[in-house]
Amino acid sequence: MMMLGSCGNDPAKTSLIDDKLFYPAFTFINQGLRNIDSMDVALFRYQTSGDRTDTTIMEKAAFRKYVESIFSPEMLAEPSKYPFQRRIFMDETIGRITISMDAQDPMATVRRMDTLLDPETDAIKSIYAEILRVEGEKTLFRKMTWTSGLQLTEGIEETDRSDTLSSRRRIVWGIPQ
Repeated sequence: MMMLGSCGNDPAKTSLIDDKLFYPAFTFINQGLRNIDSMDVALFRYQTSGDRTDTTIMEKAAFRKYVESIFSPEMLAEPSKYPFQRRIFMDETIGRITISMDAQDPMATVRRMDTLLDPETDAIKSIYAEILRVEGEKTLFRKMTWTSGLQLTEGIEETDRSDTLSSRRRIVWGIPQ
């Protein structure tokens, strides 16, 4: 895999991203939710804990609440509150531009966010996020991937004192292309 740093030769590309802009992940996810609401599709939820997987159909309203509990507009605006390090790469083998943002402050909820873009259209293909919430002695660490038009996958590690529970959730509404 060959990774190239953004060189800024194309003014149209460089104006898309500047040091103060956090790529509009919440807007993208909100648009995805609106698309799901307008489609006649079922949402299949796969919940895995240990070696057991439970499959159910999830209502669209419940899915929206679930996603909004992960991604609040305030949380996705965090780069304006906390310093982030931004890196931009072009990967010719998969035909994607990756915008990576890593938190520089241990208080930030969003620890990392990678946005993969199609270099031809600048359309978002997927968003990967690492989200850390600490509430008293309880820590919740999520690794989440939203794949445009397809699914939301999430690995969850919940630690309470010395106990750690791990689970995996996948909610599918599209067909892989």
